[in-house]
Amino acid sequence: MNNLICNSALVVATAMLASACATSTPAPQPGSYPPAPPAAAYAPPPTTVRTTGSPNALVATLNAAPSNGTAPPMDPLLAGAAGSILDKVAGNLAAGMSREGSPMAATFQPGQTMEQVIQLQTGRCYTVVAAGPGVQAWDFSLVFVTPPPVTVVLAHEAATGTTASLAGNGNCFQWNFLPAQARVVVKVTQGGGVAVAQLYGK
Repeated sequence: MNNLICNSALVVATAMLASACATSTPAPQPGSYPPAPPAAAYAPPPTTVRTTGSPNALVATLNAAPSNGTAPPMDPLLAGAAGSILDKVAGNLAAGMSREGSPMAATFQPGQTMEQVIQLQTGRCYTVVAAGPGVQAWDFSLVFVTPPPVTVVLAHEAATGTTASLAGNGNCFQWNFLPAQARVVVKVTQGGGVAVAQLYGK
């Protein structure tokens, strides 16, 4: 009798185990998992451009007119209104600084440039101020004079308005190395007409 009970219990337990196994979720097989989402593509941080004046200076730089050659130079003494405007704003944009060398002037179309070779002196701090009644946006560069094809840009700045500066408003460009030559490059990216620029130092 006891053997019959034990055998019956064993049969019932076996049936229950088989039923449970039949209804349970089968173990996932290798390779059956959902594919992992692709890794997000790396996006480099946006390039920043130091600007002065209106926040639209950044837009002006990104949409700058392509290079259009050299603007026809002119005698700075004949710059008229441009020279008068520069004299008025230099006290603020280059406060406490004195003129270095001669001014440069030209008649611009969008995308044209004018430039001047300067001598950087150890311990001096430099600012470039520009003015042009018909100019709407500027692009300035201070480029180290090196043999081509090497180009080393020491400072770059974009701005909007009829007056603007490179390293102005008390943020002059400090040169702490041996004396060296550099080129001041002034580009008009929007607008045009007569414009004049002057290097200041202290």
